Amino acid sequence: MRTESERDRDRVLYSSAFRRLAGVTQVVGTGEVQLFHNRLTHSIKVAQLAQRMAQRILRQAETDPEVARRLGDAGGVDADAAEAVALAHDLGHPPFGHNGERVLDDLCLEHELDGFEGNAQTFRVVTKLSICGPGQRGLNLTRATLNGVLKYPWLRSEDDHTASERGHRWKKWGAYTSERADFEFARETQESEHRTLEAEFMDWADDLTYACHDLEDFYRAGLIPLGRLRLDQDESSSFLAAATSQFMGHDYYVPEEAAKALKWLLDDCLPGSGTYHGTNADRAQLHSMTNQFLDRFVPALRLRGGTGPVTTVDPDAWHEVQILKQLTWHYVIDNPALTTMQEGHARVVRQLFEGLLGWLQKETRRHRLPPRLLEIYDKQCLQDDELHEALDGDTDKMQARAVADYIASLTEVQAADLHDRLHGVHGASIREGWLSG
Repeated sequence: MRTESERDRDRVLYSSAFRRLAGVTQVVGTGEVQLFHNRLTHSIKVAQLAQRMAQRILRQAETDPEVARRLGDAGGVDADAAEAVALAHDLGHPPFGHNGERVLDDLCLEHELDGFEGNAQTFRVVTKLSICGPGQRGLNLTRATLNGVLKYPWLRSEDDHTASERGHRWKKWGAYTSERADFEFARETQESEHRTLEAEFMDWADDLTYACHDLEDFYRAGLIPLGRLRLDQDESSSFLAAATSQFMGHDYYVPEEAAKALKWLLDDCLPGSGTYHGTNADRAQLHSMTNQFLDRFVPALRLRGGTGPVTTVDPDAWHEVQILKQLTWHYVIDNPALTTMQEGHARVVRQLFEGLLGWLQKETRRHRLPPRLLEIYDKQCLQDDELHEALDGDTDKMQARAVADYIASLTEVQAADLHDRLHGVHGASIREGWLSG
């Protein structure tokens, strides 16, 4: 009774890769006592917004001929595929979020692979690494869903060889060369290099979701001082200068609009006194603020029509969302209390990679290796003709890719536990059986 897109959505939802996201950082670690969003709760909210955006456009197209024409120019949209794409969009994120992603990219480049990138790893997960049934490779998703997953619909630029030449296509890309065939299948009916509407809705929903829930999380925790920003001109000026330096040069950026966006936030959206005490009134005002944001930002993504990019964002809304995102960067992500932990997490990922790779290379009694690592290497690397060709049959490279795949499949608790086991740190127990799962 399901459509193909509904089936795609359900396969992503029931995958172990999706369930793992409960143990992966959004901004702060998943073990914090404070109730913060993680990658799982984030993905659920992104999926809800992406689906609603698609439904909204489809309903508008029923009564507005201009919207219908632009929707046709964009190739149409499937609301269930938009939800599936959004549920899947973070499946490839490794332990410790973007920090772990950067370390794995460096390590993969050191071993002459085409790097590691969360979006490309997501595409590898849904096309090859996940399991949904006997004899099936990956989740067996439709072309529409696979195409929507491609937030960056290109492979890593093969022409960028030096740091000075590495632009956007070096930093962000949608698939590894080992998944070129699946990439070409997904893009086969696409006449341009632009993203599909499902991908556009997912991307904008992603921006809105973490802009809003990160502000909510860290305002509750007392880390984002909205009240001080409103009352202290020096504080707000200092924040604005730091924030705008992060997106100067962007096509949308206008300094006056950024200042107006911050004023709008502090004057019209700030809940109560600007200090959160946890009362019912505080919680109600906070929810009202989030609702106000979503009511304003969801319609800000509009269809363009004609050729070129399929959507455009209202410039006022774009600046406002950037300001919201920069609040978290300025007061939380760049906070020394978090950055010192990130340095430690980077060492865990690097040492885990080097330890597992060395073990895989030297172990003759292969049954001693973690079963999932051995399965990835034996079944999903050695027997993958496309990966074999992409890596010129180089065993060392295939082992490095298998180790990166394995680490990216772990939760943060699992990664830390495995790291401690490999380095003889006390606390690990033989009774803990997750390694055999």
